This record gives sequence, structure tokens and C-alpha cells, in this order.
Amino acid sequence: MDLLKNPFYILTASPRDDRGQIKELADERSLQLNSDECMKAYLDLTNPRKRLSAEVAWLPGIGPKLAGELMLLLDSSSTDLRAVDKLTPMARANLLAAGLARSPHRNADDVAKWILAIAGVFEDFDPEALRVIINEERVVSGFQTVSDLSAVEAEIQERRKYYRQVIKLALDKLSQKDRVKAVTVAVESATDHGEKHGPILIADLVDSYEVEAQGFFDTEEGNLKALVEKVRAAVDAKQPDSILAPMVNQLIQVVKDWDTVAQPIQVSTKSRGLDHDASLRIFGLVRGLAVHMVNEHDKIDFSQQLTKMLQEVFAEVGKIAERTAEDANTLGEIAERRKLSRLLDPISDLCKAALENAEKHPAFADYEARKVMNAAAQLIANLSAANPGSEILSQGKDEIALTLMRCAIVYGNKTEKWKPCIAFLEEALKYASSQDVKSRIEKNLNTVRNNDWLYRNRTPMASAPSPNTTKELSLKWTLGIIGVMVVVVLMVVISAAITGGQDTRKSSPVTLSPTQDTRKASPATLSPTQNSRSTLGIEIDNAKVRAKQMEAQLDDMDAQRKNIRAPLDDMDAQLKNMDAQLADMDGRLNDYEGRMKAYRAAGNTDEYNKLVDLFNSLLEKRRDLAKQYNSLSARASDLFKEYSSLVDKRNNLYKEYSSLIDEINSKVRQYNATR
Repeated sequence: MDLLKNPFYILTASPRDDRGQIKELADERSLQLNSDECMKAYLDLTNPRKRLSAEVAWLPGIGPKLAGELMLLLDSSSTDLRAVDKLTPMARANLLAAGLARSPHRNADDVAKWILAIAGVFEDFDPEALRVIINEERVVSGFQTVSDLSAVEAEIQERRKYYRQVIKLALDKLSQKDRVKAVTVAVESATDHGEKHGPILIADLVDSYEVEAQGFFDTEEGNLKALVEKVRAAVDAKQPDSILAPMVNQLIQVVKDWDTVAQPIQVSTKSRGLDHDASLRIFGLVRGLAVHMVNEHDKIDFSQQLTKMLQEVFAEVGKIAERTAEDANTLGEIAERRKLSRLLDPISDLCKAALENAEKHPAFADYEARKVMNAAAQLIANLSAANPGSEILSQGKDEIALTLMRCAIVYGNKTEKWKPCIAFLEEALKYASSQDVKSRIEKNLNTVRNNDWLYRNRTPMASAPSPNTTKELSLKWTLGIIGVMVVVVLMVVISAAITGGQDTRKSSPVTLSPTQDTRKASPATLSPTQNSRSTLGIEIDNAKVRAKQMEAQLDDMDAQRKNIRAPLDDMDAQLKNMDAQLADMDGRLNDYEGRMKAYRAAGNTDEYNKLVDLFNSLLEKRRDLAKQYNSLSARASDLFKEYSSLVDKRNNLYKEYSSLIDEINSKVRQYNATR
């Protein structure tokens, strides 16, 4: 009910007028206004229930004179009503609602001020205080007082509906842009940008606003889904950034437009400790695209652009604000790592080219390794000068080290020329930074050194007229001096184990055997001393039984040890013989190489070719013998492990046996002493 349609205003009556005065005023006003309207106003003011509605919708607690002045001000200058104070909350709220309905100003900020004023006063409503004011006036007017507080509360709720209606009508008179702005300003101001609970009328306003905007949200959400899919498809199709950039910018603008309408809802839900569901869905769509762009296509710039936008437009949504902050930090770290990684590009380019060429032409991998070695020092110096941090510097060094290692492996496997590979791997070890890379290089370096010892850097020789070429043999097995060293060490350890395992069992005690019955005849009743001697004899007998069992076990272990030792000695002899044969073959090969070099220098092709055949045949035999040597060495190693384990068990048992013999001797001496 509007103030200017209130029965008190129609009849120019006051809540303090009695029935008679109201009747007279109705008769007078019927001469000026519609008589039916005046009669209805009279009936409303004289009916207790309807009168309460009129009283609550009027100016409770305001005297007739001030009420008249306020009505004149409402008619003449409604904008000044916001400055009127010292009124009861209900009177002020009714006056402000009437003023908003008649305000000539139609801009967003002005409407927002009216809304905030009404919402703020409504928070001060006190049903009991209002009932007291109404009853005071009813006592003066002679009408029955209001005893039911719920009736007053119900009328307050009716006023709440009326205020919402007035606010909505005021907003409807604005353009769509100003309407959104007015609601946003009102909500942000009332809730301190979502940091505190707002007035109930502000919550009502947002609920009504959201219902009206739902159609817009649904339509735009569909449009956003389509636009996100369009951008995703373009990214997957490897479209250039020049095509993607305007599409991403369009998406950002659409999200911002959507957020402009959703802003008051987001702020209101934040003030209530909630999150806006529609905002979460839009955020999920756009964030999913940003994640896809960086994870699948390394489009970090676009991903950062979208994330920054999400941070700005969804700052009022708690869950989104937290997630976008995490995303922004992660993307920042990725961008920083990428920036630092670019410092590695010169090293990466060099190493990539070297590896590609080495794989294509393995026989020339040594050339690629030398190129890397020649450039590595300067590249590392340049990288270090850029202060990239220890992690990036380590990556650069490791990349160089791994490239040199790979070139060495490729070249060695192809040519079987191991000495250059040793140099490459030793250089790689200088650059290796991480322990894992160092371990890998050291392992390969040991293998290459073993190969160099085994083959002496020899390859099969080709016949003249091109005696300096080599056949491409794919012999990529590895064998080394470790075999000889292992066997030597094994033999030394075996000898030590055998010496330490000699049967040094103590001989039986020379003292009286406890089993011999030399004790004097005893009386029928044994004395305590005699009883002790009998018990000690039993203990000695039991101990001797255990000692004999241990002796049998030791004898069995000695037999097993001899059975294992025999083949070990045989393997040792075979390995020594093979080693001598290998040394002899190396001498003959060296002789062949020297003679072939001389024949080639002298141009004696026939003699050179004869030696080539002998050289290649002997080299093949040496390789076969080396394989046998390695196989036998491995078997010897396994057998020695078995032998060593048996020796350890025997030694442990012998310690127990010796301890038991000592115990028996001690008890025998004790027994003899008590005879």
C-alpha cells in the first residue's frame, strides 16, 4: 500500500482520531472525492483488522502536523526525502518507498542509493516496538489495542513484499545496463563486496534478479560452451596463433559480459558463505580449455591469459578464487622454467643434431662427438653467465655428457674401435652433473675399457687393394679383464677360505672319561656330594653325544668342500691356460699387423693378402676363445659363491664344536676333582 493510497491520507485522518472524527472526515472528503472511495477508507479505518494494515503502511509514531508536512514534501520534492531523519523505522521506510516510486532521477547510482536506504531501515524493524506505538495511538483514538504480536509481524512481511515491488518497478524503468549496475552497486555496498551479510531486502532483491536473469544465463552458457569447443577444435587442428588470438579474445569478452550480469549474485552468495553454481560451471568450461591448451599444445601464453581473466571476473567466488590462484602460480612456474629452458636451446640444438647424425652414420659418430666436445666448454660458459640456477645448469651439462656417451656407444658398436670411445666417455664424465648420469657413463666406460683390452682395438682386415678398410661386423658383446680379475680374486679367497677351514678340532681330553665307571662303591643311600657327581656325569655324557654329532656334520661338510674344490681348481687351470692362449694370440696378431703394415708400404699385395686371411682367421679364433673364457669365468664365480657359503657354515659349526669341547673338558676336570 502506497502512502498516497493509504486510508489515512485519503481522509486526511490521523491514527489518533476516534470513530466519530473519522466519520466526519469521510463525509467531508466524499464531497471532494469519490464517495465510494471515501466510504471504503472509512470502513478500513474502523475495522480492527484492516485498520492495522493501514496503520503499519502509514507513518506510525508521527504526529498529524509532521505527517502533513511530509506528505507535502512527497508531492513537491521526493528526492529530499532521503535526508529526512528522526522518524520511526516504519514511518521512514514507508516514506522512502513512496519517494522512490516518485523519484524523477533514473540513473543506476541514484536508484541504488534509494534501495540501500530502504533496505537499511528495514533492518531496524522491531515488531514489539511497532505494536507499542500502534497501541499508544489506539488508546488515544479509542480503538481496541493489538494484543497479537504475530498480526504485527504478518503486516511487516506485507510491507516487505511492497518494498520489493517498489524496488523492482524502479529498476524496470532503467535500461538493462543500468539495471545491472544499480543492483551490483547496491549489493556490493550493502555487503562490503561480499565480506559481510547484507540486509534481508538486498537478499530478496538478488533472488528476484537471479530469477529474471536465468534465461540470459542459460542462453549465454550454451553460447560459451560452443565457443569453448570452437577454440579447442582450432587448437587441436594446429591453427596458428594469429587465428587463435581473436578467438580467445572473443571468449574472454563473452565471459566478462556474462560475469557483469552475474556479479551481484556472486557477491550476494559470497556474503552468505556460498558459491554461485552457474559461475562454477562457466569457470570449469574455460579452465578446462586453458588446461588443455597448456598440457596438450604448450600454449602457455593463451592459458595464462584465460587464467588471469578468470581471476578477475570470479574473484567473488571462493572456490574459483583459490583454484585460479593455484593455476596462476603453476603457470608462472611453467613459464619461468620455459624461459630458463630456452637458455638450453643452443646446447639442445647441438646435441640433437649430433645424435641424429650419429644414428644415421654410426661410423662417423666420432666426428659428431668431437664437434660436441669442441663446442661444449663455450656453451656451458654462456649458460652459466646467464645465471640460470643450478638445476638448468645441471641439465645442460648432463645433456652434453649423455650425447657424448651415446656417440661413443654408437661408434664403438659399429667400428669396434674402443680407444676413441674411452676418450669420449672420459670427457662425458667431466660434464656429467647428476649422479644417475655419472653412474651410467662410468658403467659404459668400464665396458669400453674391457672391450679395448679384449680386442686391442683390432678389427678384421680387408684384402688389397684397399687394406685400410674394415668390414662392418655386428659383434656387440662385451667382455673384459674383469673375468681374469674375478678368477684371480676367487682363487685367493678360496685359498684363504680353505686355510681358515682346516680341521683344527681339539683332541679328546686326556683326563678320565666320564663314561668310565671308576667310582668307588657307594652306600645304599647317596650323600648330596655323590648325587652331584652322578648328575655331572650325565651332563658330560650328553655333551659328548652332541660333540660326536657335530664331528659327523663337519666330516660331511669337508667332503662337500672337497667335491667343490676339485672343479674349481680345474676351472682355474683352464682359465690360466686360456689367458696364456689369448696372450699368445695377441703376440701373433701384433706380428701380423707389423708385417702387413710393411707389405702395404712396400706395395707387396700378394703377401699382404695372405697375411690378411691369417689375421682375420686368428682374430675370429681369439674372439671365440674370449667368449669361452668369459663363460667359464662366470661359472667359476657361481661355483665359488656356493663354496664360500659352505665354508662359512662349516666355520660357524666348528666354533660351536670347539666351545662344546671346552665345556666337556671343564666338566671332566670338575668331575675328577669330586671323586
